[in-house]
Amino acid sequence: MSQAGAVRTDISHAADAINHAVPLDKELNGSLLCLLESGLISQSGKSYMLTPTGAATIDAARQRGNTVFAVWDALAELLATKGLGSNNSIKPTC
Repeated sequence: MSQAGAVRTDISHAADAINHAVPLDKELNGSLLCLLESGLISQSGKSYMLTPTGAATIDAARQRGNTVFAVWDALAELLATKGLGSNNSIKPTC
């Protein structure tokens, strides 16, 4: 997400680029709600952006790996320590 934020289409395209799968609306809604409730992102109109806490979490993940997939794995671990993550169902665990 840029400092200007990202709309749902941008987020969906990024997920497709990383996972080669477009998230279902139900998956995206649940994930965004989870991130909003945890304070990692904020919403302004139709745009979502990282909060300072979210940016710090991303920075911490980047320090653990130097490839997209290493950062992705580190981010998953960091989110798990916050009680966030996926249980491989439509509803993310929050």
